[in-house]
Formats: sequence, structure tokens, C-alpha cells
Amino acid sequence: MVDDDLWIELNSEYTKIKQQGTTTTSFQWSKSVTDKFTPHIRTLFSYEFPEKGFYCPGEYVQFLDLVYSGEIEQLRNSLRWSTAYLWLIDVVVEKNGEIYFGELASKLHDSLVTDPKPYRKDVKMLLANLLQMIVALDMPEIGVDRPNYSQRVFVK
Repeated sequence: MVDDDLWIELNSEYTKIKQQGTTTTSFQWSKSVTDKFTPHIRTLFSYEFPEKGFYCPGEYVQFLDLVYSGEIEQLRNSLRWSTAYLWLIDVVVEKNGEIYFGELASKLHDSLVTDPKPYRKDVKMLLANLLQMIVALDMPEIGVDRPNYSQRVFVK
């Protein structure tokens, strides 16, 4: 929603660009403006996570509501705007750019509002499927590695 404060900030930045004579096609909004348009997801449903970590061409991907055509870029772009992926990015950024699987699973369990609440082992499976998909698609924003025993999720 664009309120008066946001409108003033947008107008101020636009006016500065016009005064500088910069072309508006190469203009980028400041971080303070773009952060206001970044969704912050705090609650999730279990159906917003992948049922498995890998999909075959022609298969229906329920949590993305899409039939996978076999094009990796199609799946990557759809995952990038999924609720689960946006939530994951938000949580990892909040934890200074990295978090381990156990803590992440706990945060996911607390964020799920599905009734009845899934068991912790099921939450871990939901998270494992999401992370497996992120690795398989080589997502540019989030990385997953295993420095010791536990998986680490980090911002690239």
C-alpha cells in the first residue's frame, strides 16, 4: 500500500533524478524504498512447501500451481516468488546471513499455522524438500552446504 510517507519519498527521489538529468530508464530506487515493497512472511501453511525435492518434466508441482515443462528457468522463477522461498530468505537474512538446519526447522514449526500442527519430523521433511530443490535449481540468492554434520543455509 502506498501511503503519504511512501509517496513523498518516491516523489523526492524521482524529483532528484529529474533535476540531475539522469534518464529514468536507468534509474534504481534506493534501498529504503525497495525494502518497503519486500514481503515479510511470518505465517505459512504446509501446502506451501514442496512435497518432494525433485520434479520430472510434465509433472504437476502443487505448491507452485504449475506443470513443470522441463525448463529449469521456469521452475527457478516460480520458486523464487513462492511463499516458502520468500520466508526462507527473510529468516536467513534476519540471522545475519546464515542459519543451521535445526534452528531453521524450529522456526518453520513455529511459523506453520496448519491445523493440526504437523509433527516436527514432518516439518523437517518439508524443509529438507525445499532445501533439496534450492540445491538442484542452484538458486542465486540462497546457498546450502554442510560444513560439519548439520546443513547450513546462507545468503550468497
